[in-house]
Amino acid sequence: MELVELFDKHKCDKGSLKHRYDRVYALALDPLRNISFRMLEIGIFKGNSTEAFVEYCPQVDIVGVDIFTRVKMKNVPILNHPRVYGCKCDSLQKPTE
Repeated sequence: MELVELFDKHKCDKGSLKHRYDRVYALALDPLRNISFRMLEIGIFKGNSTEAFVEYCPQVDIVGVDIFTRVKMKNVPILNHPRVYGCKCDSLQKPTE
C-alpha cells in the first residue's frame, strides 16, 4: 500500500485529506522500507501518522514525542506497539535533572 493510502486509512492529516506530506515522506522513506532503522516523530497527537509509518515500514522503531496535553499518552493506542516508544516532552519547559 502506498504511504498516502495509509495516511488516509488512519485518518491522518498528512495524506490526501489535507497537507499531502506523503509526497515528501515517501521520497525519504521508500529506500528504507525494508530495512531496520529508527525514526523520531515530533508531535504525534493521537498517533494516526505513527500507525501509518509502522505499517509502511515494517522494521522501523519509532520514538514519538509530544507534550501530551490534548491527549494523554495512555489514550494513544499505537504507543502499546512493541516498536513504538512514547516520550513526553515540552520544548517550552526548562530541562530537569
